[in-house]
Amino acid sequence: MQWQSSNNNSKQFFNTTMADGIDLRQEFHNIIYGNLTKRPLGHWVVIRHFNINEKSKYWNAYSKEGVGGPPNTYKDILIRTRRVPNPRTNTEVTEKIGDIFSDQFVYYFEYTTVLQVGDQVFELDVQDHTNIPTIYNFTDKYDIKRVHPYRMENGNTQYYAVICEYNAITY
Repeated sequence: MQWQSSNNNSKQFFNTTMADGIDLRQEFHNIIYGNLTKRPLGHWVVIRHFNINEKSKYWNAYSKEGVGGPPNTYKDILIRTRRVPNPRTNTEVTEKIGDIFSDQFVYYFEYTTVLQVGDQVFELDVQDHTNIPTIYNFTDKYDIKRVHPYRMENGNTQYYAVICEYNAITY
């Protein structure tokens, strides 16, 4: 049974009524990808999704690690996201010349994105993030440390907040 408001004067909010609620998935999509009236606020990244059940050509059975590359096979996925610095912690120190920040960021992804701890996010070297890039280079690599699904009252995931940490290893 669908809930109906007995108040016909419900306020308009993002083209829906308060009684109808907000489609958070659609609103998030509009923020990241834009729509007819708003420019996209997200930027393009590549998610490297590892298949932990399949070893790559870099796997070394003796040392039980990847040598010269990742230990598992992977698939690269070009996707839009929103990124913010991870909130400061008590371990960070304020200096006279400024703040020392950690190398952790929170990335926000749509509910359809396949993510797991151990995957990686690559920032891209592109000038224009409004169009889908066809040629790009990786600039920074971040390891996914935590995947937090944000859920509504019905339990459906609306979007993911993903804590990532800078990884200086390049191969």
